Formats: sequence, C-alpha cells, structure tokens
Amino acid sequence: MGLSNEAKPQENSSAPLTRVSGRIWKQPKKPFNRDSVRKFGKLSWAERMEQKEKSKAVKALEKQLKDEAIEKKR
Repeated sequence: MGLSNEAKPQENSSAPLTRVSGRIWKQPKKPFNRDSVRKFGKLSWAERMEQKEKSKAVKALEKQLKDEAIEKKR
C-alpha cells in the first residue's frame, strides 16, 4: 500500500509511434512537430526585434528598387 521507488516496466514497447485508426484508407496520424515552435522560444526579445528590423529594411529596399524600376519604364 505504500509508495515504492521501483521502476515501472514499459507497458507496450512494441506500440507504433503513430496513431492508427484501423481504417486502411486513412493516413496514420503523427504527433505535431514542436521543433518549429521551439525556434521562436530560443531567441530573446531583443534578437527577435533585431531580426524583424532587418527584414523590414530588406523589404523597404526591395520596394524602393521596384519603384525605381517602374519609374524608369515611364
């Protein structure tokens, strides 16, 4: 009845890594890949803002070049 520190055996070590519905025409379901979510969590606020400013600068330069190209055509 007391708590024991014994390690619990694995219940089903041969279980598949994906969920299978039992219907052959359905694709097996895979767990959501959280690696993409973790990338944003690793950066600090300042680093994210720095990346955002860089991307804004690139977009502004692209827009400027497009506008110049349009003006040359006129």
